[in-house]
Amino acid sequence: MAAIQTPGAPLLKVKRVGNTVEISWATADSGGFLLEETGSLAGTINWAGVSTSATVAATDFVVTVPASTGFHFYRLRKP
Repeated sequence: MAAIQTPGAPLLKVKRVGNTVEISWATADSGGFLLEETGSLAGTINWAGVSTSATVAATDFVVTVPASTGFHFYRLRKP
């Protein structure tokens, strides 16, 4: 699991919590960014929107996804 930092986007934070992973970023810098994921950074990269909605916890948006095997890469993109 990795966060890909997009220039100009808020910093992504990734934290494992039991059988889940929390991906978060600051609400103050969100400016309409969408969280996207892909399983590979090789060849043609197919980014897709994360289907889990973000919730607000204190000053961060938080998305919780199941911890699973394999590779998962995340980024924030401004449409």
